[in-house]
Order: sequence, then C-alpha cells, then structure tokens
Amino acid sequence: MTTMIKKPETFNVHGAIQSGADLMQWRRHLGINRPVYATLSACSERTLASEEARHRLNLQKARKLNESHRLLMGLCEIMVPANVGQWLNEPNEWFGGKTPLEVIRSGQMDQVWEMIHHTREGGYA
Repeated sequence: MTTMIKKPETFNVHGAIQSGADLMQWRRHLGINRPVYATLSACSERTLASEEARHRLNLQKARKLNESHRLLMGLCEIMVPANVGQWLNEPNEWFGGKTPLEVIRSGQMDQVWEMIHHTREGGYA
C-alpha cells in the first residue's frame, strides 16, 4: 500500500491529525524531520515512527502529539508554514540567542507560546 503525500498547496494546515499518514504529511509539509517532531512531542523517534505507521493514532500517545500539533498550528498563524521547520532550528533573539527547539527541549514551551501571542498582538515581528 503506497501512501501519497498531498501537494503543499492542497494540504489543509489546520486539519485534524487522525492517522499516522496525516501526522507524517503534516510534519513533512512543515519541513520538520522525525527527530525534531519527536522532540516537540516529547517522545522517541521510534514511538513517532510507530505512530506514523498506524491507521488511527494511539490515544495514549495522542495527547503529546496534539500538544505539538497545536503549537505548530500557532506558528503557522504567524509565519509561512513551510518556514516553521527552519525557524525551529535558528537562533532567536526572543529566546536569548537559543533556538526555539532548544527552548522546547529545556521544558520551556511556554516561552514559544508567549512569542506567538506577542506576534499575534503585533508586539513582536
């Protein structure tokens, strides 16, 4: 069985993630590799690979995956979705020169949400 990846222009960025194929499409659309998405979801690469192979996501794992999905949706509201993967890996003055991924790894995802909020309000661009 071959899984087709939707073209970026037809991919619904804000669509629900219900299956492993949806999750993989979402991640690839944003230019995020498996190790980075695993970090965002606080799970191992192996767990993420297993979830991407499932027809329906494991509800026990879905909470972490949904949290990362919501964060990425927030980022897609303030930047071009195709730039999110690169942005996560670039040093950012808002985070004291750390990359957003470093901030998330250190357990401070709330700082990324704060940056999203300030950008939505026009306080940071």
